[in-house]
Amino acid sequence: MLTSSAGRRLLHVAARLTRGGRRLRLRISATRPWRNELAAAFHRLAALPRPTG
Repeated sequence: MLTSSAGRRLLHVAARLTRGGRRLRLRISATRPWRNELAAAFHRLAALPRPTG
């Protein structure tokens, strides 16, 4: 359950999901003050090992 303000930001992000070169990209507006924190969180999630099985 997401209860933190970061969790609420993640659920209510104003962004575009784009596709190119077989990759999905989340385009976040440069005017958002928490843009870097959200991008860092997505990078940490992407670095997690993929589940097996």
